[in-house]
Amino acid sequence: AELAEATEAMRQELDGKSYIENYVHTLTHEMKSPLAAIRGAAELLEEGNMEVNSQRKFLHNIVSSAHRMQDLIDRLLSLAALENLTELEKVQTVNLLTLVKIEIDAKRSHADRKNIHFKIEANLITDTSGDEFLLKQAISNLLDNALHFAESNTGILLRLEQDNQFQTLCVFNKGPLIPDYAIPRIFER
Repeated sequence: AELAEATEAMRQELDGKSYIENYVHTLTHEMKSPLAAIRGAAELLEEGNMEVNSQRKFLHNIVSSAHRMQDLIDRLLSLAALENLTELEKVQTVNLLTLVKIEIDAKRSHADRKNIHFKIEANLITDTSGDEFLLKQAISNLLDNALHFAESNTGILLRLEQDNQFQTLCVFNKGPLIPDYAIPRIFER
């Protein structure tokens, strides 16, 4: 028992070190693009011989890139917090169908820009137990991915199914398939 506990403690420490390395690598990689956009816009603004409309455009690019960087940092920090959970902190009664509808409403403006409509198919969905915040975040991530890869002028189908033990949410969109080489890695950050 002592050996098993020691081995588990060592594994957790090694996983923690690996996690931090992966976290820093992911953050660094994701920050390069908005940082390059900010730098490029600032350098052009420094030249000083630019029309007011162009200045506004580049200032807007700086602000939107800064917001993107903040969003990336917030998402990675929340992901780090989730990955370190060993058990649910706040279990409550939730309705999956209601959560799906809330998240669809939150994504509506993004979907409208691509002319994508949502359709929900649901058999009887009753209340269940879970952490509402974590479930909303999971649904939000699924919808973000579906919207990001969906072709314009198409739809996203959300199918909610329930059997005796489980509730399942399936999300379908029309877009490129996940390449074969990426399938073993789909649950990585």
